[in-house]
Amino acid sequence: MSRLLLAAILLAGAVSPALASAGPPPYPLFSAPTPKFEPSAAAYDPGSGLVLVLNDKDAMVHGYHWQSGRLEPATPTPPKLDAAGAIRKFEAMAPIPDAPGEYLAVTAFDREDPAYRRIVRFKYAAAKSIPARPVEVLLSAIEATVKKATGQRWFKIEGAAFDKTGANLYLGVRNVGPDFKHPRDVVLLLRCPFHGDKVGAPDAVFHFSTKEAIGADEGLSDFVRDPATGDYWLLTSKELGWKNISDHGGHLFRFPAAWLDADPAAIPRPLEKSLAAFQGKCEAVVPLPGGQKLILFDSDDEGWKKHFDGFTPEKAMYLFLP
Repeated sequence: MSRLLLAAILLAGAVSPALASAGPPPYPLFSAPTPKFEPSAAAYDPGSGLVLVLNDKDAMVHGYHWQSGRLEPATPTPPKLDAAGAIRKFEAMAPIPDAPGEYLAVTAFDREDPAYRRIVRFKYAAAKSIPARPVEVLLSAIEATVKKATGQRWFKIEGAAFDKTGANLYLGVRNVGPDFKHPRDVVLLLRCPFHGDKVGAPDAVFHFSTKEAIGADEGLSDFVRDPATGDYWLLTSKELGWKNISDHGGHLFRFPAAWLDADPAAIPRPLEKSLAAFQGKCEAVVPLPGGQKLILFDSDDEGWKKHFDGFTPEKAMYLFLP
C-alpha cells in the first residue's frame, strides 16, 4: 500500500460524519437582522406593545410584534443602544418599577473586559439609536458576596428583577467557579439596594436548588417579576455540549414574592414542581398581557443547531405558553 493511499485512509477515518438531521427544531423559529442571534433577555414594553429582545452578540434592541402566536420584527433595522462606550453580552433586562417605560440591561459579568461588566438603563424608542445611561456597580462587593456564599469568586449573571417598589434589585447568578472554564450551575439571587443610578452592595443572598424538583442541578437562565401577580418566574437550563439533542434543556418555575421577603435560608431552598420542561436552552421568559408567557431560547452552540433543518445562525426558537 502506498504512503499516499494510507494517508488518505487515515484522514478519512479522522473526519467526523455530518450530523443526521432530526427534522425541524422543537419549537418555531424567528430571526433578527444580525449575523448571530442569541436572544438572552426580553421584556414586554407597554408603551409600544412590542416584545423587546436583547441579543448577547450585539447592542441592538430588537422589537417584535407578538400577536397571533407569532413573532414578527417591528423594523428591519433595530435601534442600537448608545451606552457611552463598549458594552457586550447582555444577559438580563428588567422593567424599572418607579420609571414606567424604562429598563435595566445587565451584562454577564463573566470576563475581565469592562465591556462585559456593565449595567445601563434605557427607554425604548423607534429611532436609530437609544441613549443608555450607565448605572454604577460595586463589583468588589458582589465578588465578595459570591465568594462568601459559594467559595468561588468567578460568577456569571443571567437574570435580574426588581421587587414591587423598585427599592431592591435581584441579580440572578447562573454559574460560579474558579474561572469560566470550570463553571458550576447554581440558582443564586443577590438582593442589592437600587438607587436609580447605582446598584448597592448585596445585603442578602437567596440560594435555590432544582435537584429535588427535576432530579438534576440546572443553572438560572432568567428571573423576572410578573407585573400582574407580583410572583416571580424562574427559568433554569442545562448546556452539556452539542453532540446530542438532549444536551440542551430547561425548566420553568414560579414562586411567590413572600419567598424573598423572608430571611434567606442557610441551605439551598428546593424549588417546587416545575411548570414546564423544554427541549432547548431556555433563556428568557416574558409575562404578556392576558396571562400568556413567551419563552425564548438561546441555542448558542452552532453544533447543536446543526441537528435541525433550517436552523441558521440568525435564527432562534420561541414558544408561547397559556
